[in-house]
Parts: sequence; C-alpha cells; structure tokens
Amino acid sequence: MENIQLFGRTITPDQLQKIVIVAGVAIGGLLFSSSTLPLIQEYLTQRDAIAEREQQLQDKQLLVGSEAQILAKKARVERNLVTMRNRFPPRNQMLSTLLVDLSSLFRESNTTLVTFRPTQFQPLEQASLRELGKMSVEITAQGSYPSIILLFDLLSRYERVLTISNPQMSPGSVAGTGSLGNELSVTFSLNTYALNQ
Repeated sequence: MENIQLFGRTITPDQLQKIVIVAGVAIGGLLFSSSTLPLIQEYLTQRDAIAEREQQLQDKQLLVGSEAQILAKKARVERNLVTMRNRFPPRNQMLSTLLVDLSSLFRESNTTLVTFRPTQFQPLEQASLRELGKMSVEITAQGSYPSIILLFDLLSRYERVLTISNPQMSPGSVAGTGSLGNELSVTFSLNTYALNQ
C-alpha cells in the first residue's frame, strides 16, 4: 500500500492503520456509552429504590411483629379495656355515689353543699371509648376561706377522676341579716367519667 496525501500531510500505511484502530475504538466507546450508560444509571436508581423499600418493609415488620405477637397485643388491649370499664360505674350509679361522697367531703371540710345540679351527659368521641362519657355537675358551696381551700384539696385527692372547672367565688351573706360576713360562696363545675348506661 502506498502513502496517502491528506491535507498536505503524508500518511503511511502504518499510521493509517493506527488511525483506523483509534477511530474504531472511539466510535465503539461512544456507541457503548450512549446506549448502555443510561441503562446502567437506571439500574442503579432502581436498585437503590428497591433497597430503600426493603428497609422500610423491615422497619414496619419490626413495628407490627409476628402473628403471635399481634394476637398477644390484641388480647392485652381487650383485657385492659375490660379492666377500665369495670373501674367506671354506670352514670346513674355514679351520680348517687358522687352525692354521698361529696356530702362526706363537705362535712369533713366544714362547708355547706348548697346546690348539686347534674348537667347533660356527653359520650366520648373516640371509637374505642364510646361506652364512656363525661358527666358534669354544677355545685355551689359555702364556707370560710380555709374550709373552701380544704374542700378543693379533698376533691383533688378523691379516689375517682375529678376535674374542677370554672370556679367563681363571691362573698356570702350572714343568714337572716343580709350583711356580708366571713363566709364565701363558690360555684364550680365538677367533671368525672362514667359508663353510658
């Protein structure tokens, strides 16, 4: 084979062979990278997504547990619900119990129970606690300042859940005279919970 003249340069057959080999490798590399590089990138992206989903699945399986663990948790929750329901009396029974207990607390604190007015029973909104409801009783009491404080202290230590809301104090009047004495009159709402029965 003879030398080739290209752009004023002389190319020998050995140089031409090297140019063809380098050009072939470069073109092959370009074709390979343009067709397989996106596939490799897509594969790596999908592999990372699969690994992330597998990790999320393992985390959720740890939270849920096995079937035996789930059944054990369900049985424990059902037992706790039964225990909780047994701690709350029916609302009619709760009113009479509360009235008797309050009478005792009022005697102990040397205060007078003036009014005891139950208000509307409100069932709880949570689906698992539909059987329970909130009871409110409007109460007016009279007594000296220390005896009112003692009454609130005794109510805070009551065996059942009681919350006091909207307390309003005003000076009381001495019976029959219409003049103010050292007696106070306090009105508040007493809230507790009972079964809706």
